[in-house]
Amino acid sequence: MKLASGAAPVLSLRPNGVAVSLGTDGEKENNNLDMFDEMKCASLLAKVSTLDAAALDAWSVCRMATIEGARALKLDRQIGSIEVGNRPTLSPHAPIRRE
Repeated sequence: MKLASGAAPVLSLRPNGVAVSLGTDGEKENNNLDMFDEMKCASLLAKVSTLDAAALDAWSVCRMATIEGARALKLDRQIGSIEVGNRPTLSPHAPIRRE
């Protein structure tokens, strides 16, 4: 959004088997490295770009931030999901208090 380059057509890519994943870019480009902010922005961008309030629900965004990211890197048999044989990829997060 900062570079005004538009929104990816996520809703048409995912049904066609494209592994659409999320990540942070960098401090210089995005001003933060907060993955939860990226998840929120992805959901909101999909909604506003399609004018559909139901577009890209929370479960889909969660998949994009986890298993789809691993799939995009061809690591989905090792990371990205909680199952026997995969490396643990969970980290605890305390709620952030914004004042």
